[in-house]
Amino acid sequence: MNGKEQKVVINTDHESNQVFVDDSLVGSGKSVETKFARDFKAKEVRIERDGQESRTYARIQTKKSPLYFFSVVPFGITFYAPFMDSHPKAFNYGVTDEVYSTAGDEVVKKEGQKNIYVNKAEINMNAGDFVVQGINYKKYSRGDMTPNRYGSSNTQGINFNSIGVQGILNEILHQREYLDTTKTILKQKTNTLYIDAEITKWTNNNVYRSFINAGATSFMYGEVEIKWILRDVYKQVLHEELIVITTDQYRGITVGLVGTENSTDSPFEQVFKNAMEKSMVEFLRLDEVKNFLPIEEEKELTEPYVIVNKAKIASKLPESIKASVTIIPNEDSHGSGFFISENHIITNFHVIAGNDTVKIVDNAGTEMQGIVVRSSEQYDLAIVKLENYESEFALPLQSARKEELGEDIFAIGTPSSLEFTQTLSKGIVSGRRKSSQVDYIQTDVSINPGNSGGPLVDTKGSLIGVVNAKLVGSDIEGIGFGIPADKIVEFLKLELK
Repeated sequence: MNGKEQKVVINTDHESNQVFVDDSLVGSGKSVETKFARDFKAKEVRIERDGQESRTYARIQTKKSPLYFFSVVPFGITFYAPFMDSHPKAFNYGVTDEVYSTAGDEVVKKEGQKNIYVNKAEINMNAGDFVVQGINYKKYSRGDMTPNRYGSSNTQGINFNSIGVQGILNEILHQREYLDTTKTILKQKTNTLYIDAEITKWTNNNVYRSFINAGATSFMYGEVEIKWILRDVYKQVLHEELIVITTDQYRGITVGLVGTENSTDSPFEQVFKNAMEKSMVEFLRLDEVKNFLPIEEEKELTEPYVIVNKAKIASKLPESIKASVTIIPNEDSHGSGFFISENHIITNFHVIAGNDTVKIVDNAGTEMQGIVVRSSEQYDLAIVKLENYESEFALPLQSARKEELGEDIFAIGTPSSLEFTQTLSKGIVSGRRKSSQVDYIQTDVSINPGNSGGPLVDTKGSLIGVVNAKLVGSDIEGIGFGIPADKIVEFLKLELK
């Protein structure tokens, strides 16, 4: 007669592996003997080892015991005809030759590596890209993944938005020490990377012994495609890759957001989180990605760059507007800039990044080509030079002044659309915020995409700073930052005449 428990042996590939069953440590080594309750509940077996990624497997009762007749019927009652016994004690956990292992070397931030933040995380699946299917365990154990007639593509109850893809990725990065939560506003330029994650395909496999009581004697795993993009601090693409992974196995086949005995997460949420983590780990393991992880020490500019100004010094706002330009590095983006001499323009590095030449449009609408002659990725500054062109007005750095807290200032630039060239926006200086070696000017001036690199000026049109960034987030408005004008000469090693 079958008892309430069954002895099972779990084989692993390493003497130092620790074996957990339903979160309880049951032993360590290459061969671990333990007991599984015959309760029609799938068992989750997790393999852990120091310095390794853990992996979770599922085991279910599938094989009818030779003593199935006696598991419920008392001894001595032999005059009854035999009947089908479906009691949990009538079924055994099948013997498997599978050797369980961890999931490779652990991926965590190492000393001297950059921080990683989530730029964008989204789900982009068309009709047919998300499939939920049922697979009978007998087929599964033979390697036959053909869905049977009980398979389903019903996704009712799944709310991807409530799972929070970006939140899951942030949690994973934080656990692996890539996320520096102390510097979430102004990132260090040479110490920061961003990632995008786009889920493009998902097959959710529900493996069960029998359609009857399938939710108990079953487990779930996913086959998932996620497109990853690695970006630098200025959001330029460094590498992109489509990662295809098979997740770990978790008991239960509930697809909705309902917790289990082992977790407050539903089986689907556990599979979802595991998919994001395993896929991201595989992405970070790529040589093309690892090459960008070490912190880069930017080469300091040593030779001075001489600038001689022959243009008129802007002394009022209309003249400062005339000294401003729109910079178009490619057909998909644009930024702003301003003359500091008759033919030299200051802008942000991230506006011209990846380009040796850019299109310049002056206040009168004249288009010309500019050459990038000096830049600093660390300080997000660049100089563009025009040949055979002389601006009437300039905002020379010699006449720049330091801002005062609470004073009125203006941003000049081309926000959002090229239709709004040289737009004037008013605000006040609301403070200074230090990041790395820069004390940024904080302001409530309206700053939008396209303003980057434009001038911040006072009521007389005198230069105060360079528009650098806007703080964007939920319920955040009216916080922008600028690079102080009095630092530009130092950061770009300029010699003014």
